[in-house]
Amino acid sequence: MKVGVSRNIGFTIVLAFLALFILASPVMAEQAAAQYSVKYFIESAGVLVDVQAKFDKPVTAKYVYDLPLDAKGIFLYVDDIDVEPEIIGNKVVVILNNNSAFRLEYISQFIASGDEFVSSIHFPFPAKKVLVRAYLPPYARLPEPVREGASQRSIFPKPEDLYTDGQTIGVVWEFKDKGVDEDIPLMVRFVMPDNKWLYILGFVILLLIVIIMYGLFFVFKIFQRNNHSEKHPKQSSDITATKQDSEISERKEPASNIVDYEKHLKEDEQQIINILK
Repeated sequence: MKVGVSRNIGFTIVLAFLALFILASPVMAEQAAAQYSVKYFIESAGVLVDVQAKFDKPVTAKYVYDLPLDAKGIFLYVDDIDVEPEIIGNKVVVILNNNSAFRLEYISQFIASGDEFVSSIHFPFPAKKVLVRAYLPPYARLPEPVREGASQRSIFPKPEDLYTDGQTIGVVWEFKDKGVDEDIPLMVRFVMPDNKWLYILGFVILLLIVIIMYGLFFVFKIFQRNNHSEKHPKQSSDITATKQDSEISERKEPASNIVDYEKHLKEDEQQIINILK
């Protein structure tokens, strides 16, 4: 009887320790991400993909991401700390050890080909809120308007929002409560402008800027000259009067010189000069 009681006590103690261990241990892989965001920056040279996940509580788990075969420039940040990613073939392993967030970046040319962007978002863990953004190349436009009943869709699935800063179009999707191993396919068709027209437009704008700058400089010089003349009119008249006085005095100098010369002549010489006058 005592032996049975001892075994029950020991079993109870073990269960208590296991319960404390489970409660004290960090949340495991089934913990859903509070926020999961993916950004696509589409350029002619490739697409920069930025994946971020934030958890409500610390997580200890390993997540495996499938990357495009041409993926390069792979960076991994765990709780904003740069760590060396574990890459196996075209897969990257994200290792979390009591961490609350991670960020994965890479570049691929397979995602966007020509004038079409095609991708798929895979969830290795549940996500409560998913925010996806795709930024088209500068000056790209959509071939078809995004509206209900359109014969062709430029964007799939229908975006939550579209916006532009005058050069780049941003596409926004929002999703909620995604489970493990779910996929979200994405597609965007766009049209790039003819580069020749861009060069012509740039040259015309540059030429207009040069003409405007030259015109402003010319007007400023004229204004400065007129303003100077209005402020110093007396000085100009004084200079003119001074020049006239000097000319008159120069004309009178020969007579004065003659008078002074006659003073030094003898009496008979002065009489001869008077007779000649």
